[in-house]
Amino acid sequence: MFVSGEFHQRQPSGSLNKITTQSRSKISTPQPLKMIRSELISHLADKHPQYTASDVELAVKTIVDSIVNRLAKGGRVELKRFGSFSVRTRPPRLGRNPGTGEEVKVPEKSVLNFKPGTELRERVNKESA
Repeated sequence: MFVSGEFHQRQPSGSLNKITTQSRSKISTPQPLKMIRSELISHLADKHPQYTASDVELAVKTIVDSIVNRLAKGGRVELKRFGSFSVRTRPPRLGRNPGTGEEVKVPEKSVLNFKPGTELRERVNKESA
């Protein structure tokens, strides 16, 4: 919520936290919701009480490591209803040094790509509308 040059963010307890902007010319927006690894582990452990937090942590670590290892080998990981991760290669190109304007050779580069699945895309669009 925006109130007279300051942001107020409502906390779960109902109280407001004041967030001041650094510049009058720029209006900051509150950070989007995010979940870090420890919060994901805690959420999954709460949702599945038959597993300990350390079991859930090991499962999350194993899944992430498996995805990373496959991508590091140039592979692709497809998770139905979620999306697919892949590695793409950007070809070498000529770029410019922004300070001097001099041309520089930019080498070939591997970049990660994520393509959301249909269900994820539809759900995100529905919930953000």
